[in-house]
Amino acid sequence: MSILKIKKFLLSNKNIIGCDLASIVLVLVLAFVGVIKTLWLPIAIMSYIFGYIAIPAEKEINFFHIKGENLNDYIGFVSKMQKTVNESNKLPNEAKSIFSSISKNAIELLTFLQKDNQNYSFNEDMRNLTSIFDAYLPKIINQYERFPSSYANDVKASNGKTAKTMLIEQLEILEKQVQEISYGMYENDMTALKANGYFLKSKFSQNNLFEINS
Repeated sequence: MSILKIKKFLLSNKNIIGCDLASIVLVLVLAFVGVIKTLWLPIAIMSYIFGYIAIPAEKEINFFHIKGENLNDYIGFVSKMQKTVNESNKLPNEAKSIFSSISKNAIELLTFLQKDNQNYSFNEDMRNLTSIFDAYLPKIINQYERFPSSYANDVKASNGKTAKTMLIEQLEILEKQVQEISYGMYENDMTALKANGYFLKSKFSQNNLFEINS
C-alpha cells in the first residue's frame, strides 16, 4: 500500500470517527479500572469496527454517460451534471464556479447549434466538445469525489499539488477549451453572415434595384 493511500485512509471520515469511538470507550474503561480491566483492548477494537462500519462514507458523485445521439442529449446531460455538482458537499466552491462557466458556455453553444438543424457528426470542434462531456469531465469529477475532503485539501501528491489544486487546474483547461470551441463555431457563422452581407450589399447598392444587368 502506497503512502498516499495510507494517508487517504487515515484522513477518511470512517477512520476518524472509528478512532473517536474507540477513544471514548477506552476512557470509560479506564474509569472503571478493576471491573473490566482485562477486556479494555477487545472492547476498544470492537468499538472502532462498529464506528467504521456504522458511519457512511462521504457521498460520491458518479457520472456515467454513453455518447449522446443528438445535441439535446448533451444539453440534458450537462444540465443534470450541473445540478448534481451544485449539490455536492465535497467539491470546492472555486471548482463549482468553473464548472458553472463550462456548462453555461456549452449549453449556449449546443442550443445555438440545435437551431441550425445541421449534421455536426463530422465536425471536429463538435467531436472535441462532446468528448469533454463523454469522458473528461465525468472522469475528473468522479476521481476527485473518491477522496475524503481532508485528504483532497491537505495531502500533496508527488508533484507537490493537492487533489483540490489539480482539480481546479484541469477544470480551467476544459473551461478554456470549451470557450475556444464555442468562439470557433460562432466565428464560422459570423463569417457566413459577413459573406451574406457583402452579397446583399453588392446586389442592392445600385440606384435602380430593378435594373437587369446583362
